[in-house]
Amino acid sequence: MATKRKGAKRKNARKKTAKRQTKKPTKKKMVRKSRARPGKKPGKGAGAGRPRLRIDPDLVEQMAGIQCTMEEMASILGCSVDTLERNFADAIKKGRDNGRAALRRLQWQGAKAGNPTMLIWLGKQILGQTDKTIQEHTGEIGIKRIERVIVDPKGKRK
Repeated sequence: MATKRKGAKRKNARKKTAKRQTKKPTKKKMVRKSRARPGKKPGKGAGAGRPRLRIDPDLVEQMAGIQCTMEEMASILGCSVDTLERNFADAIKKGRDNGRAALRRLQWQGAKAGNPTMLIWLGKQILGQTDKTIQEHTGEIGIKRIERVIVDPKGKRK
């Protein structure tokens, strides 16, 4: 009787090992534990992935100040446009605003110095002035008189 019992135990042991091999792992077993240092995200261990690109925010701001396009900045800095938009949106806005202000300052200085082209251009842009060309036809083939007048938006001639 002892031998039968011993054989029965062996059969049961074989069945158990067969069940273990065919059994699907649960979700808990499928979760892979991170080997990174404590406090690090999985996949961010020492030497894992691509090295981080160091981009100087002051350089981004200067480039935006001279009105470089996003594609130009990305090409020079060696990153994507998405990276610039995601990480440096504030620096780009500040740089573009500073660049516009500097350009406007130089335009005002040119106008104050008496540059007629700048005075006309600023008058059109800010004051809404327009050029109006008056042509008179006398019926002959030629034009007798051409007059160029700058008109204020209120209809006053200058």
